[in-house]
Amino acid sequence: MATEAAIKQQTAAEKARSRLSRCGSCANCTRRDCGLCVNCADKPKFGGPGIKKQACIARKCLNMQTREDGAEGPEELPVAPAAAPGMPAPAAAIAAARKRAKGLGGPTALAAP
Repeated sequence: MATEAAIKQQTAAEKARSRLSRCGSCANCTRRDCGLCVNCADKPKFGGPGIKKQACIARKCLNMQTREDGAEGPEELPVAPAAAPGMPAPAAAIAAARKRAKGLGGPTALAAP
């Protein structure tokens, strides 16, 4: 009987360690953020405070997969293309520049590095 309890405890521990992650290949995973749902409204790129940190409701994965704690996400992550010359900087870079320049005072602090 002691071995049955140990086996049950071991399987419970394994279940607690495993987490779910997106598959990265279904229609919802590859979709863009809608920008209209509650989760998108919270995202900084849509003007929100960024507290929830949840995926767009339209992007909820249909094929959630279990993974171990130490496991990586999808093997090949898409790389964002570099900004073309003359294109405006991404919103995150602009926000970071504003934070750096907050106490410095002049408009020269916002210049690109």
